[in-house]
Formats: sequence, C-alpha cells, structure tokens
Amino acid sequence: MRVKGMVVGLRIDKWDGKRGKQEQPVLTVLDLDKEHRFENTFDYVLGEGEREKPPAADALVDLAVTRIEPAFGGRLRFKGKLLTPAAGK
Repeated sequence: MRVKGMVVGLRIDKWDGKRGKQEQPVLTVLDLDKEHRFENTFDYVLGEGEREKPPAADALVDLAVTRIEPAFGGRLRFKGKLLTPAAGK
C-alpha cells in the first residue's frame, strides 16, 4: 500500500529487551490523501537503512507500507519502506 504523508514528529522508543537496551526511531505521520484520509496520525517505524538520515518535521514522504500492527494506546504502527523524496512536493 502506498501512503503520502507529512512527518509531524520523530521520537526514539527505548526499552529493555532480551538482548539488552533497544532503541527504535519512529515517525509520527499525518496522511495527506485528499479523498480517503486516516482520521488520526499513525506511527512509521524507520528501517535499518532509513535511520541514518530520518526526514525532518513537516517533510512530505511517500511510504510503501507492507505491515500494519497495533501499538500502545490503540495507535497504528506501520512498517515498510520510506520512498523519498515524495513525488509531487
């Protein structure tokens, strides 16, 4: 599934796992679809290659979503590939 969105923020989720302390950068994204927009923002987990240079706040992004999971508080957590730059800035 392809999603066009705008980055609202970036946070680092941290927890103690089986292999020690874990960190996961997560983008908060607002869907920009003009006809069938998500009502809420959603979280996008940055992959290994995407962590070096995450998009800044207010950046437009295209996402190729391959997995949607429930997260804390009923939020949606998307995983896939960050396709940048966004087409049609």
